[in-house]
Amino acid sequence: MPIDIVPPPGAVADTTLEQVIQFIITLLFATGVIFAIAFLIYGGIRWIISGGNKEKVEAARGHIVASIVGLVIIAAAFLIFAAIFQILGARNPLTEGLCIPTLQHPFCPTPTPTTPPPTPTATPSAELKGTITLPDAKTPSPKQQTPGGTKGGQSAR
Repeated sequence: MPIDIVPPPGAVADTTLEQVIQFIITLLFATGVIFAIAFLIYGGIRWIISGGNKEKVEAARGHIVASIVGLVIIAAAFLIFAAIFQILGARNPLTEGLCIPTLQHPFCPTPTPTTPPPTPTATPSAELKGTITLPDAKTPSPKQQTPGGTKGGQSAR
């Protein structure tokens, strides 16, 4: 008798490996930025309450410098990931569909590729469908043809 394995009620259905990896990478970047900013604020508060004590000011400065270095490392990792995905020609999970996961929606939806709108083609209107004939150089124009064979409609009197 085969065993039918079904996800429990409330589980996220149709989850792919790509979505799981995208979620983990996004979560790591978001967590790193949040911790670095919190560390920066903590260093600023320690600097404020140091009371001018040199050791406490130096410790607070160390916290601030470390948090700024952390933010730079996170930004560099983001750029390195983007460059690697660009070189490989793969879809970048960091820049395409970047979203903040929630408990109700722990995975970002996979973006659907957009197709450009069709370019309008010029179709001739009904008025322009006739043929245009240009006068031949050998055929005189109506002004040149006059009764009596003279030019300009004047008679030879």
